[in-house]
Amino acid sequence: MAESFWGGQSQTLADLAVFGVLRPIRYLRSGRDMVEQTRIGDWYTRMESSVGGDPQG
Repeated sequence: MAESFWGGQSQTLADLAVFGVLRPIRYLRSGRDMVEQTRIGDWYTRMESSVGGDPQG
């Protein structure tokens, strides 16, 4: 099974730090491109589900 997060099956501070930097731009064009056009999209979606809450809603 592939690792879900930097630390394996659970997040580490590294996951949370990167997610914290990327989350504010998620709904901007660059953020959409990042999630839709790169391999980070799957990780970002897992983080979003794990951390919870939608900053837009």
